Amino acid sequence: MEDSNIIDMLFRRDESALMEARRKYETYCRSIAHSILDNPEDEEECLNDLWLRVWNSIPPQHPQNLMAYLGKIARNLSLDKYRENHRQKRGGGAFELALEEMDFVISELNTVNGEYEYKELSAIIDSFIRTLPAGERRIFVHRYWYFRDISQIAKIEQLKPQRVTHILFKIRKALRNYLKKEGFIEYESR
Repeated sequence: MEDSNIIDMLFRRDESALMEARRKYETYCRSIAHSILDNPEDEEECLNDLWLRVWNSIPPQHPQNLMAYLGKIARNLSLDKYRENHRQKRGGGAFELALEEMDFVISELNTVNGEYEYKELSAIIDSFIRTLPAGERRIFVHRYWYFRDISQIAKIEQLKPQRVTHILFKIRKALRNYLKKEGFIEYESR
């Protein structure tokens, strides 16, 4: 079924729209939750919350890209669940490592005052990502959107893990320089 039909059904409050969306996108959304949580019970909880959130948000929302809309909700719910589970403890999984790698950006996000500046920084990062060659852009998204570990990315992209590590290092360095040029980072970091 086409995404536009699913959205139309949601606007008509037809509950079968959720079954169609689930059939079409549950595997995708589950992979996002799994990348962040790596816990089947938490993943299932997030997916259940996802479908409720979709039902409650469409309408009034009218997403242009249903897959991206569902993925964003799944990611945000999973991140919230992760934070809830790890308030007092630190782990060593792909999620924690990805956050540590991007510490120079995250520390800036924590100091940004106001939603306007946050949106401006997000737009600058989006602009930077668009400058990357397609392969590097995919690797960046695998690591910092889906929180995949290096070995998973290497397998997906058919590269050696050392090559993926090098590419990510190069991208982080370029992003740091881009953010300095745009005035969001004023200091030399790692």
